[in-house]
Amino acid sequence: MEKLKERMDFFSDAVMAIIITIMVLELTLPTSNTAAAYLQFGKSIGRPICSKHWPSFSKMSTRNNNGE
Repeated sequence: MEKLKERMDFFSDAVMAIIITIMVLELTLPTSNTAAAYLQFGKSIGRPICSKHWPSFSKMSTRNNNGE
């Protein structure tokens, strides 16, 4: 039961972090139901995430390729 409570705490923290991030980035939802509008929305979300986390991913990839 303690493990379930811990997982729920982590989940609620993650949800709050996502909500706060969206609020800070001031993302606006697409006004039209076209693929281009949703693609643009996806790009506006993806760019900050990739730019922040890409160095971490490349370091992990380099370590794994060197056999470490």
